[in-house]
Amino acid sequence: MNLLSIDPGLAVKGGTGWAMWTDDVLVAAGLATTRAYSLEVRLKEIEAIVKFECAGRFVHEVVIEQMQVYTLDKQKGDQNDLIDLSLLGGRLSALAETLTLVRPGTWKGQVPKSVLAKRARATLGPGELQAFKRGVTGVAKSAHHNVWDAVGIGLWRLGRSGR
Repeated sequence: MNLLSIDPGLAVKGGTGWAMWTDDVLVAAGLATTRAYSLEVRLKEIEAIVKFECAGRFVHEVVIEQMQVYTLDKQKGDQNDLIDLSLLGGRLSALAETLTLVRPGTWKGQVPKSVLAKRARATLGPGELQAFKRGVTGVAKSAHHNVWDAVGIGLWRLGRSGR
């Protein structure tokens, strides 16, 4: 079974983290980014990148982080960005026959990104770590957390996260 886990992102310096799993093993991961200005073009370009990266693999299930509004004092950035991210999630959900949505608190709780990455790294086998490293080659270190989040979402879905 092929599972695609996605951490949606539209920021030019961030992007959409994705991870492909075959029979519960991480086989590929990466970051889909675009410099397009219009939302419509950004959505299409990110979808095309993720499709390209999954080429040749039928995706049985896609699991995507579902956007969530927090109280105003805890919300980072513009809450309207969540609408754009939800549009991206909807577009990417069409890449598989089955969709699973997961809220951030469900798959990661309140754990800081650095701790999540460390836990995910410790959970992956040597071949999986190589797949991750190949996927982030050329990606700014400051954006690796987006790919680690996609990996973390996949680990959660596969019951390998310990959460």
